[in-house]
Amino acid sequence: MIYVKVHKRQGHICAAACDEELLGETLEEEPYCVTIKDEFFGGDLVEDEDKATSALFQRSSSLNLFGERAVALAIEAGCIDPDNVVRIKGVPHAQMFDI
Repeated sequence: MIYVKVHKRQGHICAAACDEELLGETLEEEPYCVTIKDEFFGGDLVEDEDKATSALFQRSSSLNLFGERAVALAIEAGCIDPDNVVRIKGVPHAQMFDI
């Protein structure tokens, strides 16, 4: 399961998603230090291969993703290039911005 939260502002859609077990975790590994906060990532809990979430990723202006399952779903949807995924403390992280 993954958490998915949609942020809308000025006509843009930002989808934030993380694997269920990562919500609230802090990942620290130079040069990164990030907390996967409930306020930003804690939305709806959905299945790992949810088609509606895949469609949401495809129509989003930006993505912020943490975890094996969340990142894999975005890769499968064609939104993230696997070569652009970084790992922080072993956890995959990817961002996408439509500019």
